[in-house]
Amino acid sequence: MTTGTGRGSPFECLAVKLVREEMGAGQRHSHGTLLPDRGRRGAVLAEMARNGLKLGESDLQVYVMCEILNR
Repeated sequence: MTTGTGRGSPFECLAVKLVREEMGAGQRHSHGTLLPDRGRRGAVLAEMARNGLKLGESDLQVYVMCEILNR
């Protein structure tokens, strides 16, 4: 649920909100896309909150993957 800049897309947030609230899908989890590092997860969660998807609200859980570099 992110763009390459690590920001959540308002359209993706709207789609998840629609499915959860208006279509009655009880799914509690939202999966984010791969982030280049853990530091960007806060920006993603903040953008989701600005678009009406707040972590923990209505039992929402968010899974975000990040790269772990093998140096």
